[in-house]
Amino acid sequence: MVAGLGPSVGNCRRALFRKHTIMAIGRKTGGRAKGTPNRRTAEAKALCERLATEGSTPLDVMLTAMRHAAKEGDFEQAVDFAAKAAPYVHPRLSAIELDLKDVSDAELQAAAR
Repeated sequence: MVAGLGPSVGNCRRALFRKHTIMAIGRKTGGRAKGTPNRRTAEAKALCERLATEGSTPLDVMLTAMRHAAKEGDFEQAVDFAAKAAPYVHPRLSAIELDLKDVSDAELQAAAR
C-alpha cells in the first residue's frame, strides 16, 4: 500500500507494473505436429487409397448393380441405377441461344457443309 493513497491505488500500480513486465519467451509444447492431417482428412485419404487399390468406385458399384438387375430382368431397378449413374458418365445437355444476325450468308453456308 502506498502511504496516504489507500489500498486501491497501490493495487492499481502493481497491476500496471505487471502489465508492462516482459515475460520469458516460452516454447511451444503439445498439440498436433506440423503437417499431421486431422482425423477426417486421414480417414478420407485412407478410403480413397483403399478404393483405388481395389479398383472399384461408387460409380463402378452402381454400374455393376445396373447390369446385374438388367440381367435378372428387373428393368425398373436397372433404370433407377442408370438414372443415378448417368450424371457421372454423360454430360448434361443445355440449350444455347444462337444469334444469326451477325453471321453472313456465306458463313452460314460454309458452316452447313
